[in-house]
Amino acid sequence: MLQKITKNTPYIFISPKGPPYWPQHHNRHPDILDFFLSSLPRHIKHSVNNLNDLSSDHIPILLTTIASIEPTPPHPSLPQGPIKWDEFSEIMQNTTYLNISFKNKEDIESAARNLVTSIQSAIFKSSNPKTQSSKHNTSNQSLPINITNLISEKRRARSRWQKYHYPSDKNLYNHLANTIKKLILKHKCEYFKNKYQSLNQIDDSLWKTTKNLLRIKEQLPPITDSDGSLAISDIEKANLF
Repeated sequence: MLQKITKNTPYIFISPKGPPYWPQHHNRHPDILDFFLSSLPRHIKHSVNNLNDLSSDHIPILLTTIASIEPTPPHPSLPQGPIKWDEFSEIMQNTTYLNISFKNKEDIESAARNLVTSIQSAIFKSSNPKTQSSKHNTSNQSLPINITNLISEKRRARSRWQKYHYPSDKNLYNHLANTIKKLILKHKCEYFKNKYQSLNQIDDSLWKTTKNLLRIKEQLPPITDSDGSLAISDIEKANLF
């Protein structure tokens, strides 16, 4: 049965190194009664150990997954973002001097260093850091800094989970997502509470808010024929118009 499951399904069979069952009867032999059927990705390392601390003929076993990884540092890059090549070309033309005489080795090395420095400076000045889209800025601009930081951490955790499929990253992503939902709900409640408490009759804010809440959008009536029947198809609607 187990052989059929392991062959026809993605589950893998994990057993301890030694038998966890040690019978006290002399006619019985030690045996492996406990094992694991796991669907963990095969690249996740794991270990199985017998817990020999308990005094019993049937000791428990512990499966440990090594699912934590060190985050990869970002690759160093000279440009901060997309390079404006027209601006880069203009900076290079203004800072590069070609009338240089090379009399010895030191002059060549000095000119090379100056050229490299000019290129680096031009790239740094002509590139701008990448910014989030206006949609994200609009949705997060009214949120406090602690929530926006958690949103950034959640996105990084989701990216790691989608890339490596480690359970620890999935747990961290779920924890951050639930925490952010609660904080945003609390923030919205406090926002509307402060907003409605600040309404007054002097600046007409109370009247404007009440008017917006009581405003009923006018719904367009259905298109009907002279006999009261509904025009459903496009041809019927076109004929009526």
